[in-house]
Amino acid sequence: MKITKSQLKQIIKEELDEGILDTIASRFGSGKNPVSKEDEILDKIEKIRQVRRQLLELEIGEIVDQLPEGTRDEVGEEGSVELELWEAIQDIYKGISRTTSALRDASEKLIWPGGAPQRKKV
Repeated sequence: MKITKSQLKQIIKEELDEGILDTIASRFGSGKNPVSKEDEILDKIEKIRQVRRQLLELEIGEIVDQLPEGTRDEVGEEGSVELELWEAIQDIYKGISRTTSALRDASEKLIWPGGAPQRKKV
């Protein structure tokens, strides 16, 4: 395959342009706005709060209500399905409560890395 002189010039021009643009981008950033540390922290806080809201909005009661009658009561002999389900449901509530507390604490630690300021008693 033959390349004409004008085609060769065009290829060289494109390669030089690309090289120059790459050099400029590497020296002055890739063209993306740099994200500050504060913006990164705010982004993390927002994501944590979104997950926490989703957990708080989770309607465990509605899910549990879908279980057959009699299987969601604490009445049951040791080792029975009813008692095991009751204990598992309680574990779900406790787990969600611990998780939402941990998420709240995590977002507070990101806001106040040294700890939340103490209120003065009047």
